[in-house]
Amino acid sequence: MREFLIRQLQRGLVTANLWNKYARIRAERDEALAERAAALAERDAAVAERQRVLGDNYFQMLFGQGAPLRDFRTPTQLALSPTPLKRFLVIGSCFAHEISRAAPLAIPGCETDYILYNNVGELPQDPPRPPSDYDFQVIILSLRSVMPEQQYMRLDYADISAYESFFNSAIEHLHQMLDGALAYSRRFGKLTFVVNYLVPQQNPLGRLLPKSDLRNPAYFCQQLNAEIENTVGALRAVHLIDIDGISAAFGKRWIQDDFLWPFGHGTFMSDYDTLYDGHRLEPVLPISKQFPFLVSEFFMAIWQEIASVYRTLRQVDPVKIVVIDLDDTLWRGVAADEQSLNRERMIDGWPVGFMEALQYVKKRGILLAIVSKNERQLIENVWPEICGGFIELDDFSVIKINWRPKTENMEELLGEVNLLPGNVLFIDDNPIERAAMTAAFPEMRVLGANPYELRRLLLWAPETQVAVITDESNRRTEMVKAQVEREHRRQRVSRSEFLATLGLTLRVIRLASADDPQFNRAFELLNKTNQFNTTGRRWAMEEILQNLTAGTEIYAFEVADTYTRYGLVGVVIMNDSTFEQFVMSCRVAGLDVEMAAISLIARYVAIDRAGPIRAMTCDTDANLLSRDVWRRCGFEWKSDHWEAVVSDIVVVPAHIEIVGEPALAAVA
Repeated sequence: MREFLIRQLQRGLVTANLWNKYARIRAERDEALAERAAALAERDAAVAERQRVLGDNYFQMLFGQGAPLRDFRTPTQLALSPTPLKRFLVIGSCFAHEISRAAPLAIPGCETDYILYNNVGELPQDPPRPPSDYDFQVIILSLRSVMPEQQYMRLDYADISAYESFFNSAIEHLHQMLDGALAYSRRFGKLTFVVNYLVPQQNPLGRLLPKSDLRNPAYFCQQLNAEIENTVGALRAVHLIDIDGISAAFGKRWIQDDFLWPFGHGTFMSDYDTLYDGHRLEPVLPISKQFPFLVSEFFMAIWQEIASVYRTLRQVDPVKIVVIDLDDTLWRGVAADEQSLNRERMIDGWPVGFMEALQYVKKRGILLAIVSKNERQLIENVWPEICGGFIELDDFSVIKINWRPKTENMEELLGEVNLLPGNVLFIDDNPIERAAMTAAFPEMRVLGANPYELRRLLLWAPETQVAVITDESNRRTEMVKAQVEREHRRQRVSRSEFLATLGLTLRVIRLASADDPQFNRAFELLNKTNQFNTTGRRWAMEEILQNLTAGTEIYAFEVADTYTRYGLVGVVIMNDSTFEQFVMSCRVAGLDVEMAAISLIARYVAIDRAGPIRAMTCDTDANLLSRDVWRRCGFEWKSDHWEAVVSDIVVVPAHIEIVGEPALAAVA
């Protein structure tokens, strides 16, 4: 018994010692954890301060004071009216779902519907709402579905043929996915935007390894994007949205998750991992605390990009002419005050960038003009020395260099080019001149205070962009110069003598399908013309294609005279025996070509269609020029439309020669 008691006492002493030791260790650990928590709190505060500094200083420096990040690629300063959007459909992966949720924030008043689409699946038979409810649909395909990381990462580096085979398989899978996702586009003709993939930031094999190699995931994704672009480019009413370019504009480091997740994930950074890593021995900061990101702004920028493309396609508030001053606008300083012209000082930097931007908008078909208070002879003398071939006086369709008020010059210029003030962008460094122009033409867009914004606005604003560049676009400056010369001659002789000496020819063509070489120009003219447009209607590509399929006929006509070949200047939409819409470029207004075209088309359709010819009209704020066209052509108003029998419709005027398609020319 005595020995038993001794053993129990010894055991108790050991247990007490162990317990005391354990309690001491716990206290030390708790103290260390408290110190670490305090340190982490300090670190969090430092990170928050760093983010604030970045937001307040770095990005303002990078993108400009007061310029939202999402507007950098898609400037909004030239917009006169909001983008007419209500609802759109998003099809794609979970990445697509996250993007769709940001749409109402980026475009207030808009709503989205979402359909999950991964791998090679089938869409539901019908979208969530009637197709007519959607302005467009957006397709965002999963990268992982065409580039599974568990397969790609295990390919033998030495086996190049394995990478080529994998790539070919990825392309085939990509086409299958895209084909399935475009089901609604084919069935309903709905305007569609297809998003490309985010390209990884670096080659994971190393900076010194070949970049243009399929073993480099970044190059692999670039080639997938090229395939998407080529495929989309061959389709009607389907367009690419370059989110990889948007990410690059922000800086991929602020957007992409390829430094944490595998390349196949191919999306944006998030704190998803933090949900599962809260019980580690050492707490880990969320990735957003370690590397601040701008994903929300990125999502907003995606929708801003889509809205901008939509504005361009629908020709919302288009700029048709850029009118510039010269001194301290096209170049630095005042040319007349320079003792010796120093080209480097006068044009290096932003002026050359501005000149280059002017050349690019000119290629798009936007006219250039000069309105400047100066001595014209002086400017012509110094121009080669200052501008050095970057831009020539011949690049401008109209030049007004004199000492008259600029508002008078502008009014004269608008008459010569037949454009409305709302289609003009006026750029002048002088605030007094800008204020005077705004007072005279309130709807005109006026810039010039900040020369550093001009190039970006000209090149990137949706109002200065076009969907296609046609032959007429490329030749527009030449044609307008000829038009101005023609109008000057008109003022010197009688109208009948003027028309008789023009040598006018008219060629009417029927556009049987969207594959016709002239279709793009006709579609552009339908959506750009305001003044000579009998209804003012704007057409979506999917609408015009559906109408063609349903039997609507589209006629177009080309005009030439002794001054120039004006190209395709008119479009007529016919339903059976009804002129649904007549659109004509103002470049040929006043030459009676509209009468010739209406006479010719009316007689042609009457060959196999009984009854009168009808015409629809709808007055708009801008189409005053076309309101009496049907009366002048022999039609009578019948409560809600114009109507005429063929025998009452005017004949082709004698000064116009009909050329081209024999069947159409024969009825002249």
